[in-house]
Amino acid sequence: MCGVVHPEAGAWHLDGPWKATAVDGSEVQISLVDSVYSMHITTEGPDDVKAAMEDGSFVTWLNEVIYGHQPLLHGILNALGLHLGARLDPEMKSGNVEGVGFIGSMTVMSAFGTVSGARRVGADSLVPTALMAVFNPFARSALADMSNALRFDEDCPFFCYRTLESLRQHYAATTDATSESKSWEALRADLGIDRAEIDALKTFADTRRHGGAGTSFHADHLHWTLWTRKVLERFLKKHSAATQQGAVPPIPSADDGSEGA
Repeated sequence: MCGVVHPEAGAWHLDGPWKATAVDGSEVQISLVDSVYSMHITTEGPDDVKAAMEDGSFVTWLNEVIYGHQPLLHGILNALGLHLGARLDPEMKSGNVEGVGFIGSMTVMSAFGTVSGARRVGADSLVPTALMAVFNPFARSALADMSNALRFDEDCPFFCYRTLESLRQHYAATTDATSESKSWEALRADLGIDRAEIDALKTFADTRRHGGAGTSFHADHLHWTLWTRKVLERFLKKHSAATQQGAVPPIPSADDGSEGA
């Protein structure tokens, strides 16, 4: 697969191809010339490609291959960016599966959106959400965390959990649930979430939250990202009216988030 590295104007460059063996035994080669990267992955595919394409498992496998090897690409770009003082973000443009055919860029993942199959968002949906992003600092943080979760890398569960932590701060600022434990209770009650669900997500998130290497699988990333997105959407629908009426929440006092849900 290939794509560009933003900001493209930097004309980013590696002196030669980088080769690595992934943890699953796949062989990966990455090249970067004038902000255009190529990534060649040699890995095992489905035994019966035709059957896998018919039952939908081929797409699942393809997503796992693409997202599962992104940490190698991000790692090289982050190392280059550190020395150059730049933030380098790859954007996949196209790819090819040997013996199968061409694959396009993955610009949207409709399963994680609210307007499945559409490329435009109506004003009735966008305006309330955008106003929340502008005027509610906790919703703004949650939306940013949710966006980062869509990278589906090792940090995915971390960003899903931090989305909830951002929302919790809203309750700490706007209700009498000023303590951390009380604000978690307020969030769960208002959004109809069981503590067991949050605790399960926290288990996946804690490794990266405390500086460890992420260990959860792509299937876990998909599950928790979809679950968290639904929670965030529920929050936005319930609280957008207050924001439109000018009820901007105050900033609460800082806490370290150590108590959990």
